[in-house]
Amino acid sequence: MNTFKGWVVAVAASAALAACTHGEDADPPLALSVTIAGTAAKGAALAGATVSVRCAAGTGTVPTATTASSGGYTITISGASLPCALKVVGTDGSTFHSLVAGTGTSGSFSANITPLTEMVMAHATGATPAAAYGAFGSSSTLTAARVTDGVAYVVAALAPVTNLSGVNPLTTALVVGDQHDQKIDAAMARLASNGVTLAQTVAAIVANPSASDVVAAPLRPSANGCAWLRSGNYRMVSPFASEARWQTPMIALNATTLIISDQDGVPVNLTPAGACQYTANEPGWTHSAMVSLAGILLVHTQSTTSAQRVVSIGLPAQSLPVSEFAGAWNIAGWDPIQRGRVGSTIAQTDVLTLDATGQITAVSRCMGLAPCTAGTGPFPRFTANLTLGGFDMIENGATNARVFMFKNLAGRAVIVFLAGDGQWFVGMRAEALTLPAVGAVTNFHQFSLDGNGTV
Repeated sequence: MNTFKGWVVAVAASAALAACTHGEDADPPLALSVTIAGTAAKGAALAGATVSVRCAAGTGTVPTATTASSGGYTITISGASLPCALKVVGTDGSTFHSLVAGTGTSGSFSANITPLTEMVMAHATGATPAAAYGAFGSSSTLTAARVTDGVAYVVAALAPVTNLSGVNPLTTALVVGDQHDQKIDAAMARLASNGVTLAQTVAAIVANPSASDVVAAPLRPSANGCAWLRSGNYRMVSPFASEARWQTPMIALNATTLIISDQDGVPVNLTPAGACQYTANEPGWTHSAMVSLAGILLVHTQSTTSAQRVVSIGLPAQSLPVSEFAGAWNIAGWDPIQRGRVGSTIAQTDVLTLDATGQITAVSRCMGLAPCTAGTGPFPRFTANLTLGGFDMIENGATNARVFMFKNLAGRAVIVFLAGDGQWFVGMRAEALTLPAVGAVTNFHQFSLDGNGTV
């Protein structure tokens, strides 16, 4: 009996021990682990470069890896969760960034690190990639939708350079020398040939998250002998044109062949006539054009059979949001002396203040040499015209003017306004400028417009 009792106790003890041992041997909860692999390149492979990763896993030692001769790398981050930001520093000092979107997922992911991913990251994070990477940590969020938008933006911005349709710069396989790599080469070569740096491009992306045209404009092919003249569509604003359809037409310019196609598809050849100046002839008309550093055209057209002349301002066509109007604008305007009589005007200067909805909130007007006076509301507002492009000026519930805007890579913007009664103005956003250094030389084109249209 005692023996049986002892046996029962022993069995019970063994079972308890077995249960305890089973609990210790059970697999513990798996710690999140993220593995990221891809290729680091700037066109050429970034061999021997250092890749660093920051994930949404709090602070601590930043894991690193070294790229192979092909630029390839693989890095695993234990205890990490998505999203992640990456940085590569080449042996030549070149630095690019990339990212992986998501939340709290463990697994393997792809992330190339190139100049194109630098652009995608700028749009997806809304900050310079260096700043976004430096601030990345446990509180960082990054959705797949934002990355998708960033990829679409870069595809549109680089369309004048290369066709990225079907290419995701972050995840599409990249081997130095393949088509993906050739597209990177093409983008970087165009930036260099057009005098645009990657840093300028990234800054423009951050400043214009809904206007890829601002980035695309300076990347279009340029004319031989005039880097300021670039291919693309131009909105020609012609306040002295006698026919309404020729007051705001769209033209297409091929800067390589120097051929313009007007809105009817009629080709006109440009002939170089000096530094970024051109002439063109067509039956009954002679055109003289000057090109600004920003790529804006100024065209004086003279009839060969009468005294009629037309001044046109050509803005590279862009699709910009109405929020770009926010701020104060310095205006130079021309107001018909007799309303409805085109070709006889008086000069005026204004300061317009607008909000982000396109609403004019204040006006200071100076007619001729008279003292400036504050305008009284209600004031007009600008709304986007999604059908015809540009903006409409709405006053008392009706459209009474067309407005077009162009913004350059540096963030400076110009607007051209044309009303049906012949009133028109050109405006630039008010900003504080720094005086140039003593001895600096800058060349300008200059023209003067008299009240009767004489240039």
